[in-house]
Amino acid sequence: MARRAAAYLRFSSKKQRDASLDDQLRDIRRYVEEHGDVLLPKHIFRDAAKSGASEAGRDGFNDMRSVVLSTPSPVDCVLFWNLERLARDIADTMLFVRELRFRRIELVSVQEGISSFDPSSRMSIPLKAMMAEWFLDDLKAKTHRGLEGQALRGWWTGGKCYGYRTRPVDAAGNPVDPTAGARVDGYQPYVYEPEAGIIRRIFALALEGKSYVEIADTLNKEKAPPPDYGRREGRTKAWAVSSIQAMLKNTRYTGTVTWNKDEFVKDPVTGKRIARARPREEWVVTHRPELTIVPVDQFDAVRAAIAARNRGATRNDQGHFTGRRSGGTYSKYLLSGLLKCGICGTPMTVHGGYRSESGKVYRSYACPARIKRGKSACSNDLNIGKDKIEGAVIGEIKKKLLGEKNIRFYVAQFKKAFDAGRADVAVRNRVSSARSELREVEKGIKNLLDYLKTHGSQAVTQELAQAEARKRELEAELAQLDTSGSPLPVPPEVAIRHGLDRLGEALAGDHAQARELLRALVGELTMTPGTMKSPAAEGEATGTGTQKDESRTPCYQVSGSVFLQAFLVPLEGPVGLSVVAGAGFEPATFGL
Repeated sequence: MARRAAAYLRFSSKKQRDASLDDQLRDIRRYVEEHGDVLLPKHIFRDAAKSGASEAGRDGFNDMRSVVLSTPSPVDCVLFWNLERLARDIADTMLFVRELRFRRIELVSVQEGISSFDPSSRMSIPLKAMMAEWFLDDLKAKTHRGLEGQALRGWWTGGKCYGYRTRPVDAAGNPVDPTAGARVDGYQPYVYEPEAGIIRRIFALALEGKSYVEIADTLNKEKAPPPDYGRREGRTKAWAVSSIQAMLKNTRYTGTVTWNKDEFVKDPVTGKRIARARPREEWVVTHRPELTIVPVDQFDAVRAAIAARNRGATRNDQGHFTGRRSGGTYSKYLLSGLLKCGICGTPMTVHGGYRSESGKVYRSYACPARIKRGKSACSNDLNIGKDKIEGAVIGEIKKKLLGEKNIRFYVAQFKKAFDAGRADVAVRNRVSSARSELREVEKGIKNLLDYLKTHGSQAVTQELAQAEARKRELEAELAQLDTSGSPLPVPPEVAIRHGLDRLGEALAGDHAQARELLRALVGELTMTPGTMKSPAAEGEATGTGTQKDESRTPCYQVSGSVFLQAFLVPLEGPVGLSVVAGAGFEPATFGL
């Protein structure tokens, strides 16, 4: 019987080519053909330019793992080019091998000829896995030793630093042209004056007593080019408080270059690189006068002024300023990652932390580009209470979803899906026919084998080979046929309404799950400053003159998907805060 196979392909370096995966797959397909196995396209999983040091971050591996280890498993064996492609961590490798053995799924290293069903694999697989992990550790040690040599020579050891550029040099430190075929032994840093002048400007503003936000706002007004170290998608390209803070404490600008200050290790669970401070005796510190941008006395004066300001700030038990988070995730609020500024497109974040006499903490959503980079980066200076906007979004969604028109729409969609299921009759009929034929073929193969046990016949042998080939074809066809479209009974309207009515409970529960539900319902929301007619103006007769400013109330216009195309959130007014639906929906007012 033909085995159902899955294949996993991986290469680790961005300098390698995607064709490396094709090369691995070619050898795996050759193995499949030689052994008469079946490898479907949906069971081929890939990870390009992903390290094997951890399972975290390898989407292809994790997808393969969930499919292979599902119950019942759709495969009988898992194929790799070699065990190094599987992982370079012995613990990860052996855990996966044990999971496969428990489910009687074979793991095969095609290039090395190793099978987990072979008794000798009890020794060979751990040995190969240990060698793969050792190779990675040895490579790290050699790379670190090489970087230490570069640091002691005064050459660049990687990364970017605003204010500097690098030039390729030979072993003697002479500039070379790599495009002409010259050998490059390292990269020598030098001061890049267009950016160095901006750094001096930052320190001068800091000595004047300007705050981080004021410095960022000044640079943005002057259109000074900000650092661009691979900005995250959607982030405004402008000076930020974090950049100013980092520059004002970077001793490299005084000509003092420190290497090996931190050690970067990968979290085995999340796959993220985390910096850990090394002991001071392991630091490599060199003084390079030619790299000085800011005099030492000016640098020390700025640091002293910042320290004096910070001495008046309240700190918690961990030494952090009050209100600052330490570790954890920044997405604990319902609309985090979903609500964006309608002016600059930056994701809105929660700020504040005012505590009332009753002990309640009030927070607000606002544009971080405006708060951290100044009004020249974004003009959206309004904000809205966290509870108000979250309650408004949930209330508006429930209202739209539970409207009579929508209830009828959902029932119609269920009926449409029911009717579409009937279109799968041909597929189900073919599945039934193929299964019947497969049973007949299997019976024929058994009869032919019984006959060959007592009679030798070349014709019967050929007939057996044809029957086995047909069996593999039928098994492959059945694996590809989709029988998931079977029609389901349409639930009654009351059941649909009850399910939608529980939406509020789901959104009020775990925020991580609620965010995913909101993302499916509304996608992204944008919040833009605006105005709307005040209640007093609603009763006035329409005239030909210009509308007075007093008749308009500041608000936010929140735009989203089909469920929340637009609604207005006034900030103040004689009747308090409310939500007014618009843009295709009937106007309605909700008390907040």
